[in-house]
Formats: sequence, structure tokens, C-alpha cells
Amino acid sequence: MLRKSLFVVRKLSIFCLVGIVLGVMVVAAGAAELPAGTVINKANLDKVLDDTFEGKTIRSMLLPSQGYQIRNWALQIKLRHSKIAKMAPAFIEATKKYAPKVKFDPKTREVTGWKAGVPFPEAHYSTSTPEAMRDFMNDPYAGDKIIWNYYLAHLGGRTQYCHHSWLLESANKGLERRQDWYWLRYYMKGRLEGPPVMGDGSILSKTLFFVTAPYDMRGVGIFTIRYDLPKLEDTWVYVKSVRRTRRLSGGAWMDPVDGLDMLNDEI
Repeated sequence: MLRKSLFVVRKLSIFCLVGIVLGVMVVAAGAAELPAGTVINKANLDKVLDDTFEGKTIRSMLLPSQGYQIRNWALQIKLRHSKIAKMAPAFIEATKKYAPKVKFDPKTREVTGWKAGVPFPEAHYSTSTPEAMRDFMNDPYAGDKIIWNYYLAHLGGRTQYCHHSWLLESANKGLERRQDWYWLRYYMKGRLEGPPVMGDGSILSKTLFFVTAPYDMRGVGIFTIRYDLPKLEDTWVYVKSVRRTRRLSGGAWMDPVDGLDMLNDEI
């Protein structure tokens, strides 16, 4: 009886294993590597989700918001091969010149000595090699240094500016209102033209963010000074209705901007 039971169990195991293998083969046979130039749209989205591009499935690379826009807003995505972004020569030169002077304090986890370029070039794809980056990951403070690279190594040169528009809508009423904003940031450090640092080096940047439309809100804005020090930024807001400037608390970086779902820190 025991021998018969073992035989049945063994036979069922073999059948299950064969079934799993066949299932994997069917999925693999149905998937395909898509060529560059393929356009993903509403008509073919469900068909290509399990296909791959550069070895990764389309499903794994699409954000939920992108899938929603493809299905509902006629978004189309054209596949093209990935490329490593090239850094500006001035950015690379600044890294070579100033990175050797950068220091990281394990106790405070603060960075000193940075002026421009990448503070930790061994952890940045544009200034390192795959081998050096693998060795760098053995550094117990690798995570801190990667974040500092992201935070400090901007490509803005001296000034960045751009227009923003928000369309606020509801599910029932549709478009309710539109807001146009203007964003202007003046960098005091990390400058790629002229002196890399303006002032005494304590200020990282100064930012203006203000409304240009609609008329009843035009002029409302925020002025922020961000420091290259372990201290909160200083922020002032101009309130048009009372024609006064009011200083915000140090925690205003976590406050939403004018009722939007965007925080001050995200600008």
C-alpha cells in the first residue's frame, strides 16, 4: 500500500512538473522581443504587455498612469533604444577640478567643500565605470553619497526658468480652472559659467515661483532661499489680497502649493 502511494505521489509530481514546464513554454512562445520603432497605443496595449523590449517586459516598464493615458487619453508611445545621457563638458571639467576637495562626515552625514560638478564621481554614471561603481557599493555610506550627487549635481548652470500650467478638473464637472505659474531659480553654487560660487558659499539657490494667470491670482508667489547648510530654508509668500509679504515657517517645504497636490519641496 505504501509503495503504491509513493508511486502515485511520484507520478503526480511528474505530471505537475511537466505542466509547469509546458505553461512556461506557452508563455515564452507567445511573447516576442519588439523592435525599436514599435508604437504602443490603445489598439495593441493588451497584446504587447508580456512582450519585451531590450529584455524587459512592456508591463514592467509602464507606469499605471501611462497605461491609463494610453487607454483613455489616446497616448501613444514609440519605442526607441535607451542611451546614456551625455554630460556637458563644463560639468565634467568642474567634477574633475572640485571633486577631490569634497569631504563627507560620517557623524553628521553632511558634505563640505563642494563647489560644482559631481561631489562623488565614483557613484555617478557620467564620471565612473561599472567596475568602480560596483566597488563603491561596498562603501557603508554609498546611499548617502548617491543622494548627495542627486541633490547637488545639477545641470542648471547659473539660472533655470520655465513656465508651468495646471488644469484642475473634477470627475463630475470636467475642467474647473487653470493656473499658469512661472518658476525661476538662481544658483549660488554649482555654477558652470564664471565663478562656481557666489557669495560666501552658505546659500545653495534662490527661487521665485509665482502665478501669471488667471488675473485674480496673478502676482501671488513664493520666494525661497535654500542653504548649503544643515538648516531649513527661508521662505516668504506674497499675498495679493492684502498686498503683504508673509514669512512661512521652516516646515513650509512640506506644505502644498496654493491648494494643489504639489508640495513646496517639489518645485
